[in-house]
Amino acid sequence: MTGGPQLAGCPICKAGVPLHVIGELPALWITAPQPAPLPGYLCLVAKRHVREPFELPEDERAQFWTDIDNVAKAVSEQLRPSKINYEIHGNTLDHLHLHLYPRSQGDRFEGRPIDGSDGRSRSTTDLARLRELVATLSRPDHQSTESVATLEVRPVTADRWKELAAFFGPSGVGHCWCTWWRQTSAESAKGVEEGGAGNRELMHEIVKAGSEPGLLAYRDGSPVGWISVAPPPQYGRIIRSRRIGPEPEEAANEQIWSVVCFWIPRKERGKGVANALLKGAVDHARARGAAVLEAYPVDTAGGRHPAANLFTGTLAMFQRAGFREVDRPTGSQLVVRRDL
Repeated sequence: MTGGPQLAGCPICKAGVPLHVIGELPALWITAPQPAPLPGYLCLVAKRHVREPFELPEDERAQFWTDIDNVAKAVSEQLRPSKINYEIHGNTLDHLHLHLYPRSQGDRFEGRPIDGSDGRSRSTTDLARLRELVATLSRPDHQSTESVATLEVRPVTADRWKELAAFFGPSGVGHCWCTWWRQTSAESAKGVEEGGAGNRELMHEIVKAGSEPGLLAYRDGSPVGWISVAPPPQYGRIIRSRRIGPEPEEAANEQIWSVVCFWIPRKERGKGVANALLKGAVDHARARGAAVLEAYPVDTAGGRHPAANLFTGTLAMFQRAGFREVDRPTGSQLVVRRDL
């Protein structure tokens, strides 16, 4: 998230995501706090830090309102309210967000304004219904069109090495060069020395050898996002993991592929790039003989998570793409799968 006059002091920007997230769309997060004025209440939080809608770049502003329309449409279809109220304040939280109140005849605010501070505990049934509602937003008619219209996703082959190196920049994204999953802790620590020279060389050797370590998303010929996807045997750290690692009989199975990392520059977030990359990873793995695609996202529904901790993606994004949760070990990452 960028822009906005009080970015440094914004608790959402500091944490990377708002509290109580139950889903996300290209330009906003969908949140559902437990206490709420009405059972179907949702708060829609912009992914870019601005105070007013008109401060959003034109394309993001259009996507922001489209996302709101799509949420409202799903609310109307699933909850059947008599009316939906929309409110934007920002008096206590200086980050653009919209309150969405599904009204019904006889609700406790009938005939008077809604008091947003008058929250009451919602039942697990209420919240489960909202999660199911958000899941309907994975339908094609609710998706950002940019991934189809303007984004191309291509595997990183030897002839694209220079594009990957330029996209990662001199620092190689924190000197990692997306090699962390491929190494032991000692190897990774050594690789980040001298500005990440060792990790850069490792990634270069992988690409030169003919492997395709991941995909780049392009807009108008320029890279705007990266995803690392390959068979687990290439990711030694997963094989060795006691939390998210495969069963022994699956460890060498190259028909089970993994998505382990996204990297999207801050200015490109909220524009459908991650969704396009994930779709590209599904297609890429399937075309190369994979039967299953696995990933290790973070469930953001329980509270805030720093943006730096979301490099494996969010559970909501993978669920929208047809992945199912198969394991919830201790720690922040889950295991999800999609049959190909």
